[in-house]
Amino acid sequence: MSHESRYLLKTKETKEINDRLKEQVLERAYRIMNQILYESDLKPWTEYIKILNLRNDRLYPHSVDVALISLMMGAELGYSDVILTDIGLGALFHDIGKRLIPRRILKIPTERSLEEEAIFRRHCILGVRYVSGSSLPENSRNIILQHHERMDGSGYPKRLTEERISEYAKIVMVADTFDYFTADIPSMEAAEALKVIKKETRSYPQIYVNTLETVLNRFNSTGRT
Repeated sequence: MSHESRYLLKTKETKEINDRLKEQVLERAYRIMNQILYESDLKPWTEYIKILNLRNDRLYPHSVDVALISLMMGAELGYSDVILTDIGLGALFHDIGKRLIPRRILKIPTERSLEEEAIFRRHCILGVRYVSGSSLPENSRNIILQHHERMDGSGYPKRLTEERISEYAKIVMVADTFDYFTADIPSMEAAEALKVIKKETRSYPQIYVNTLETVLNRFNSTGRT
């Protein structure tokens, strides 16, 4: 067998392995997402799904997008279905506290005043309080509370540093920022958004940024990016 033939065979095998992994990651992410959205009628969090979709705004699609991205990252990392469900729930409800923030503040197109920003930043704490009676897993509640924290302590609401931020909140932190850049800033392409996040080495956990990059590369042919 020639060198060229061996190379082509290796390339083909690599593609087949990648395709299988892609299918597995997709299948697990969508299965968990469907279970949360459509097969949880008796779960105490069902009402919160309806609340996310109350207004004709970006909150519901953003929440679903972040949940799917987070689930694909979690599936890529090989987490169990139990942990994936915790991540999916936390990611889906990560911004539910915004339903308790005045709409005029949410709609401000430019920079908010210090007072307005302080009110806006309460959505993390308000979100955890809002779901307090829903029996959401602790992992999910940590995601709601901590998804705006940053590794260097520059985030909110508690200015936590790397070692005090939940592992799963770090995943949603990256997914949330990526979706914001690519959906709320339509001119920013996925590759550009990823490059911006990768440069913020002090703010974002690079291990999960790399996971996101792997997912994006793996799904590039599916149109996800």
